[in-house]
Amino acid sequence: GIDGVTIGLVGDLSNGRTVRSLAYMLAKNFKDLKVYFVAPPVVKMKDDIKSYLDKKGIPWEELDDLMHVASECDVLYQTRIQRERFSDKPEEYEQARGKFIVDKEVMNVMKRDSIVM
Repeated sequence: GIDGVTIGLVGDLSNGRTVRSLAYMLAKNFKDLKVYFVAPPVVKMKDDIKSYLDKKGIPWEELDDLMHVASECDVLYQTRIQRERFSDKPEEYEQARGKFIVDKEVMNVMKRDSIVM
């Protein structure tokens, strides 16, 4: 089951509909889990979702150390930074893109039976 699981949500957490819905659904339906948010500042998880997790008693942390989060997680959910979201602010896209990539080095610190989505 999902209870007792630690989940890391990584990437564009501000604009991504699926990652926001996933965080909401997990908090609505499960009690014993922990959520990490890992995102560049310009696309961090919005306060509405963080407040909802607080309301539901789900512990969460916002960190910028992907290696640490990956080593703690049972599930790592990666979203991409979408260039089309930054058409009016290309400098913000450049700040965000490529900052958090799940590569071999990250995979090597993860628990043996962790899942990457």
